Amino acid sequence: LSFGELEVSAFDSTRQFLESLAPRFSRCGGNPAALRLWSPSHPQRLLTAPPFGTESEADPLDVTLGAHQLLDGQSLTVEIVDPASNALADTDLVLYLHVRSPLRRMWSSVQEFIFRAATAPTPESLAAALSKALGIPLDALLVAKYDLGMAQWRVVTRGSERGAHEASAAAAAAAGDDDDGMGMAASNKQSKTLSSGSLREAPYFIAHGDVVGVKDMREDPADNDNFVSSSSSTADFLTSWSATSAAGGTTPSGSGAEAQLRINY
Repeated sequence: LSFGELEVSAFDSTRQFLESLAPRFSRCGGNPAALRLWSPSHPQRLLTAPPFGTESEADPLDVTLGAHQLLDGQSLTVEIVDPASNALADTDLVLYLHVRSPLRRMWSSVQEFIFRAATAPTPESLAAALSKALGIPLDALLVAKYDLGMAQWRVVTRGSERGAHEASAAAAAAAGDDDDGMGMAASNKQSKTLSSGSLREAPYFIAHGDVVGVKDMREDPADNDNFVSSSSSTADFLTSWSATSAAGGTTPSGSGAEAQLRINY
């Protein structure tokens, strides 16, 4: 949605800007605390979140639009959320999660995931948080980040194929089904990650608004639906993402609207 231009001052705080926006959205009840402000071209992206690495207790909403180095005519995206989910620490990350359905070879609807990331989050810590949130065992969890610039998926961590197969076989046995071992992946890879360093650094550079795809490998132990390397899966994802995308490469859970700024200095 677009609601045209807004004339603001570079000396206006982010809070003042949101207070002027809130009455335009009935869904937020006029409450500026229910709004997030995104800028796709800004390194921080989420302008209403505390900047990473700040020890100051200063409210990020007191930062002026000029201090954010916003440009005249720039597009911003406003997201309507539960005010409780807007209370973020400087180390938290707002990610948008897509769960893969390998049997249907489709993506589920997007859901917001607030990753309590700490200072130097690792692939393992992200996988552990997702495993707990989704109820998928670590050795059956495939996690990938979508690289918007390269239009491709980048694996963050992958559970072992044997672990996924054994979990799938155990579930079948518990249901009384016979398992002849067919569908076993040829390799016997252990759970692995592409890098053990911080996700905030190369090659991931994880940031607010990033898209993360996950797959329960128990549903696809032979990896027949390899969405990471499949060009058709990427094309399908791009098609569904582009229809509703906002916030610099994300599909926010709330309604988004775009505003063009006219900034007075």
